[in-house]
Amino acid sequence: MADEKSGRISTQTAILIAGALVAGGLFFGLRAMRPSEPAAPQTTAVATNPAPLPAPTVLPSQASPPLQPGQASSATPDPTASTKPDVVASDARKELEKQRAALVKACFEPGAKKVKITLNFTFGADGKQITRGVTEDRETGRDGAGRCVSDKLDPIAVPPPGANTYVEIPWELP
Repeated sequence: MADEKSGRISTQTAILIAGALVAGGLFFGLRAMRPSEPAAPQTTAVATNPAPLPAPTVLPSQASPPLQPGQASSATPDPTASTKPDVVASDARKELEKQRAALVKACFEPGAKKVKITLNFTFGADGKQITRGVTEDRETGRDGAGRCVSDKLDPIAVPPPGANTYVEIPWELP
């Protein structure tokens, strides 16, 4: 392994030895740590209330089932707000139509065939967009159309539904 002419080891051998030393150091260093020893804190915090807080309890009658697409959550509903996904989807569609001309201009050539896309949104209880997704129909899709719409579409807002609401909106462009 050693270069017989100069009495030094080759680069590959040096890398191999260094890697073995690092691996051995990690192995024995981590092995020496006891699991019960907490790691040293990065910052020091002063507790303002040293008494432990009781754990929250949720009774089975209070537990809510997981949300399904098109279903609104029931957290603190506003009685004047609409949590119906159909109403929220209609409001979202109106907001999307305001951006149609700009999206067509940015993402489609004149005379381009129609592309069917589905936009899905989650709106917070305040009506602001939390998440958005865009999917293209395989049969009518055009390379890059969904990506362009996703990139160029500005965030939208709807009247406050009173709870987080998920909607899917089928849309055709141009």
